[in-house]
Order: sequence, then C-alpha cells, then structure tokens
Amino acid sequence: MSEHSEYEYSLNAERQREARRRVHLANLERIENTTNQFLEGYEEKLEDLISQGLHEFLPEEFEKVSSMIQRTRSLINENDPISAREESRAIGEILHSLPQRSRIARRENAEREREAHDEKIKALNAFMEGHLSHVTDPVEKEFAWELFKDAIGTEFSGEMDARRLEAVDDRIREAAPRMLAEANQKAESWKIEQARKRSLEEFRKEATIALDQLKEAKGKGLDLEEEIRVLNSLMDASAQERETDMELLNGQLEKIRDRVRQKEESESNRRELTRQLLESLRKEGWTVGGPRLVDGSVVLHAQKPNRETAELKVSDGGTLLSKFEGFEGQNCLESIDAVVKHLNEAYGTGLEKQKTTWSNPDRIGKEAKRMPRPDEDKSQFS
Repeated sequence: MSEHSEYEYSLNAERQREARRRVHLANLERIENTTNQFLEGYEEKLEDLISQGLHEFLPEEFEKVSSMIQRTRSLINENDPISAREESRAIGEILHSLPQRSRIARRENAEREREAHDEKIKALNAFMEGHLSHVTDPVEKEFAWELFKDAIGTEFSGEMDARRLEAVDDRIREAAPRMLAEANQKAESWKIEQARKRSLEEFRKEATIALDQLKEAKGKGLDLEEEIRVLNSLMDASAQERETDMELLNGQLEKIRDRVRQKEESESNRRELTRQLLESLRKEGWTVGGPRLVDGSVVLHAQKPNRETAELKVSDGGTLLSKFEGFEGQNCLESIDAVVKHLNEAYGTGLEKQKTTWSNPDRIGKEAKRMPRPDEDKSQFS
C-alpha cells in the first residue's frame, strides 16, 4: 500500500515558550550590541570635543555625559539592555546639542575676556546685555545677539556722549520687540530642523545596524530578500530626505524587525521538528538521508532494507508532508502511526490535523494481481 498524507504539527506550549524566550534573548542581545555601538560613537564624539578644549566651558555638562556613559555600561553589565538603551537615547539628546552649547559658552567666555582689554567691546556687551538679559534660551539669545549687533552697526563706541548713546538706545529699544520676535522664530525653526536632522541621523544608524543583522541572518538561511529590499529603500529615502516622517520610518523599521522575529521563531520551530523527525524515524529502524533544503522546505529521505521508502517535507509554515511507498497491507499506516506516536510521547509534538490526499488499494501479497482500471477489459483479470 502507498499513502501520501499531510500532517500539521505544533510544538507544545512549553517548547513554544522556550522558542519565544530564545528569540527574546536574541532581541536583547541585538539591543545590547546596538547600544554598545552608540556608546562607542558617543565616546569618540566626547573625546573630539575635549580635544578642542570645549570641556573647559561647560565642565558640568561634560562630566554629566561621562557619568551617563559609565552608568549605561554598568546597566549593560547588569544585563539590563532595555534600561541601557533608554539611557543611551538620553545621552544622544544631550550630546547632540553639547557642541553648539559649548561653542556658545566658549564664545561668551572669549567675549568676557576681551571686555577687560577692549573698552568698546565692554561697552557694547553691557549695552547688549541691557536689552537681552531676560533672554535665557542660548540659541534664541545667539540669534537675537546678531540681530541687535547688526541694528547697532559700527557707530557704537564706549566714548559716545550721553546724547548719542541715548539716541542709539532709543532706536534699539524701539526695534527690540520685532528683533526679539524674529530671534525667537529663528531659534524655534533651528531647533525643529536640528531635531529633524538628529532623528534622521539616528534612524539611519539604527537602519544600518539592522541591515547588517538582516544580511547576517540571511547568510544563515533565512529568506529575508524582501525585508532587505524594503529596508534599503527606506534608508535611501531618508538619506535623500524624500521621506522625513519619522513616525512612518520608525514604524516601517519596527515592522521589518517584527517579520524577522517571526521568521526566526518559525525557523527555530522547524529545526526542532526536523530533529524530532530524524530521531523518531531512526528509532523505528529507518535509514535517513538529509536533511536537504528544497524549494524552501526541509526534505528527509528514509528507507528500510525491504525497500519501503518515505519522503518527508517540513515547510517553513509548520506543515509536514509525508509520502510512504513500497508497503504491504497495513504496514504503511502502522509505520506512520509509529512515528507519530513517538513524536507525541517523546517530545510532546501533537498531531493537529491529518489529511490523506491519496492512497492505493491494499495489496494482498507480492504475487497479487493488479486490479483493472475502469476503462480496461475485466475478463483478462479473471
């Protein structure tokens, strides 16, 4: 008797949890690796700023960033990559604006030093501070400073008499609301643009790391061609700024990660089922060849000395297709039942659904006559 049957197996709850746990641990490892890469970049950027002497102007900020980097590494060492990632993002927020703020602090320090040597600059600073002392935002203050300085022009001097100084002061005071509003608008626009650039930069970094991980997983046999194509397209769109919607970009990246996690879990389940099949068949006396990957399915070929053969295919969707040939009587069903029973008893793999797609009539023995086809003359078989 020959029978071609289709089975669908599912791992028991414990093995499914174990598979999910392994995927979860792999995700944590990826987060840890990504965070470590960001930390290395932060340290290089911090060292570059220090080499420029900028740490002298915002020492507390630099100390804070250094402490946060050390704290993040401690979280990694304590096996808390999730918290480490959040701390890393906070470092990125601070470190992104630190060069700008440090240079502002350096310039202000230089201006303060020059005041002692240049009476005109001292008088100008005093005059400007009189108009801008209430502006606390450093970026807004920088834009306001340039606007006020242009409005004052080159006529200002510490040697001005009271009448001329009062005239300049009146003119600046009259224009101050307009210039402060313009400075505020420019500062807000600058912050929005910097946040956009920072978000795109962070996305490209994460996408680059994700792409390397996808290529590595593809090299291990996972079918990730579509995911790699989509991710390359997203990276190209963000690099050329054809797409700057960060919610969309990050959402698409997370969808790709989800699909990869699902494929990794599915492949893990398939590897486990293939291992179980190998052990079950060998336990029942089969000589098993393979496994081989054919058209996306893992294929096992098995045979016994009496020429009974079996072919089993495990798809990536968890479906098992089996084909048994060369059996006498009910031996085919008995062999199938034996393998199924062993899978269930030894590994807790349950038969979820069985479908017999085709079977030959039983053969009575090796010398049994072939049964006639419906279109043949039955007299020759009597």
